[in-house]
Amino acid sequence: GPAGMAAERSSVLLSESASDEARERVRAVMAQIRPDGYRQAVAMLFAADIHDDARAIRQPVLVLCGGDDTVTPPDGCRKIAASFPDARFELLPGLGHACYVEAPDLFNDALIRYFGDAA
Repeated sequence: GPAGMAAERSSVLLSESASDEARERVRAVMAQIRPDGYRQAVAMLFAADIHDDARAIRQPVLVLCGGDDTVTPPDGCRKIAASFPDARFELLPGLGHACYVEAPDLFNDALIRYFGDAA
């Protein structure tokens, strides 16, 4: 169930240098996952072609990726960004998949820069 998955898998979402606080926060959130919603998300991701779907999006896009992300590694995220007609890719060095939990200030700074440039 969700608690077991959180105990076993939450550390995959963070870099090896993540704080204990970040680890506990990710584990607590994962433990609240609804199995029916998770199954639906997995089915959607399995059936989707993000590269094909991206071509239809005409708005600017920011793809942020943690440099130590093992769930969606940087090379894959660069390819995703390249699929959009107007995308910027930004790497957050030393962070894992849940980079917004691991280093919220760095994540927020990247968003502020992106939206500031878009204005």
